[in-house]
Amino acid sequence: MKKDKFERYIRDNRERFDTYDPPADLWSRIEARLPAAEPALPEKNGKNAATVKPLYSRRAAWLTAACLALLLGWAGTNFLKKQLPVTDPVIARVDASQARTAIEYASLIEQKQAALQAFDRQHPDIGSDFMEERQRLDAEYNRLRQELSRTPNQQEVLAAMMQNLQWQLHLLNQQMQVMQQVTRPRHEKDIQL
Repeated sequence: MKKDKFERYIRDNRERFDTYDPPADLWSRIEARLPAAEPALPEKNGKNAATVKPLYSRRAAWLTAACLALLLGWAGTNFLKKQLPVTDPVIARVDASQARTAIEYASLIEQKQAALQAFDRQHPDIGSDFMEERQRLDAEYNRLRQELSRTPNQQEVLAAMMQNLQWQLHLLNQQMQVMQQVTRPRHEKDIQL
């Protein structure tokens, strides 16, 4: 509505607008009010420095944002891989909850084996008995794992696998107790006797 009134006013008064000429000294008065002109920028590589594109342009901003998004995506993926429980695909086909349990057992077994490696090197006579039993249990677990996909009694094989992992943990716990007794300072051994 306001636009219509304005257009009508322009149309009605067009002759007055067309007959008005600006004063001849208008431009000089405008220039007088402007701040002092800055010196011309030196030329760089044959171009006026004012026409050289800035270092940080929109394209650079988009590239930076894309790189940042990729970096955050990569970091997030790695974080989730470490945080989310991983499952054993062979066991997961039979029972997903047992697959998570098997991975948790395997993780505990790896941690305890890593802690015992230095002890086994320092005391090979004590560690060798446990090492043979651990290898036997591990070989049995691998045999059961291969049999799992071929047997019709998958639940029974899966139960045997879980039992095997529990035995491995029990054996490692016993070995850690022996390690603690052997590495305990002499004065603590005398007190307990």
